Amino acid sequence: MDKEKNDKSNVPVSTKTTFTSSIVDFTTKFSKEIKELISHIDRVHQQFRAAKEVRQIAMEQEDTITIHLDWSENFKLKQARREKDSLLIKAIFLVASYYYEHHISILSGYVWKKNDCFSFGSISDDTNHMFEATWAALQPLLDLFKNDVNTKITNLIFISDSPVSQYRNKTAFYCLKKYATDHHMTMKWIYLAAGHGKGVADGVSAAIKKKMDDAVTFHPDEGFNNVLDLFNVIKDKTNIKHSTYKTEDIDFVAKIIPTLTAVKGTATLHQVTVKIDGELYGKDTSFSRERLL
Repeated sequence: MDKEKNDKSNVPVSTKTTFTSSIVDFTTKFSKEIKELISHIDRVHQQFRAAKEVRQIAMEQEDTITIHLDWSENFKLKQARREKDSLLIKAIFLVASYYYEHHISILSGYVWKKNDCFSFGSISDDTNHMFEATWAALQPLLDLFKNDVNTKITNLIFISDSPVSQYRNKTAFYCLKKYATDHHMTMKWIYLAAGHGKGVADGVSAAIKKKMDDAVTFHPDEGFNNVLDLFNVIKDKTNIKHSTYKTEDIDFVAKIIPTLTAVKGTATLHQVTVKIDGELYGKDTSFSRERLL
């Protein structure tokens, strides 16, 4: 597929094109892509296996917690209708309600913890999905673990997909190192293979969106202006542990992050581990050789 200019469009359009190649070039390229596919499939299996193992460990060991998380597509808050005193104002707002959309971010996931597994969702009016937003969204959950006097956490493990812009980057590594050293624990982040990050977190986000849709549908006379309006309606109607965060929380995380240098080979990492002393180790796959970063 190549991008070509189309007379009926102002932007390049993907178009099937025909080209010829020698049999030598074809077989060379084909062999290369087959090798890349084999490597990718092996990486997919290794990361799924690693994720399964850490979930099982969390179910058996009291000092370990495993969290699978993911950003979902933003929820589009769109009012069904609004009641106003003036007929003219009512007509204006009725039209606006169908064309104005307010986007809500949802970081959802599932926690594996011995004798206490649960799903969670952290929601906000801020649509930033960079790692500083991820860390801000996770703070209510981390505070919950920290304040649990019955459990002493020494191993905290995260599972997610692997976009460099969201979870697999120098900001994420810094936050993990700081939290691990401040709270005297080992932290690990397992990145699933590209294109294979779907899991339980997506099911949780779908359930949250369904509750939000129901709130708007069954409360047509209420004006849901922001995430708190929705939060107050849905928080007691599901077993999902809900929390909210604000733009100020993201800004706070961003301010404490110093100027960082890129970690060499970040794009190939599929597991990072931070020891109690703050040393950062990485692996290309969860079962490959560990190296100090």
